[in-house]
Amino acid sequence: MIIFFALVLLNYILWNYSRSSHFSLLVILYCVFAIDHFQKFKEKDFASLLNFTLALVYLFGSINKLSVGFLSGFVIYKYSILHSVISSFGFDTIIAVLLIMISMFVIIFEFLMSVLLLANRVTPYILSAAVFFHVSIISFMHEFSVVIFFELVVFNLTCIYVLTLNFGSESKPIYLVIWDEKCSFCKSTIGFLRKIDYLEKLLF
Repeated sequence: MIIFFALVLLNYILWNYSRSSHFSLLVILYCVFAIDHFQKFKEKDFASLLNFTLALVYLFGSINKLSVGFLSGFVIYKYSILHSVISSFGFDTIIAVLLIMISMFVIIFEFLMSVLLLANRVTPYILSAAVFFHVSIISFMHEFSVVIFFELVVFNLTCIYVLTLNFGSESKPIYLVIWDEKCSFCKSTIGFLRKIDYLEKLLF
């Protein structure tokens, strides 16, 4: 179902791309969460499915940016806070080359992220780079309405959240807690610890 929907979206993006296509891919991510609610996937299977879906987001993002408008740096120049800064200092060859390099870096980074997600090779270093990438988008993009900016924030924070799920409880350090099940004090203490152990690092 996800692959079919992804192919339909890919065809739509190639022929008539709009901003809504990106957010349609975001809807797929939330559909995966909904499916998991009923199917109860294993943690590794769930992470793999989310990685595959997020890989499509990055892949379609890089494909969409393979255009003269983006590669020339015009999109970053026009729709970011850099527009007012560059206009005040003046536009020259060095700035033009810098914008082109930034544009190429964005495309390469998104493509590499799609490959790494498909291969389930997300490391803490990759996660850190991705967080910096998405936070930079939120920080530097100059949006013209609150609604569009809100969509931008939701989209990028969702990507960051899905990436963090690669480091689930199975990959976190687990500490063994041995307790006396006949001790009433132990029972109450363990009950309290289970409630506050949100990271699931304790094994009782």
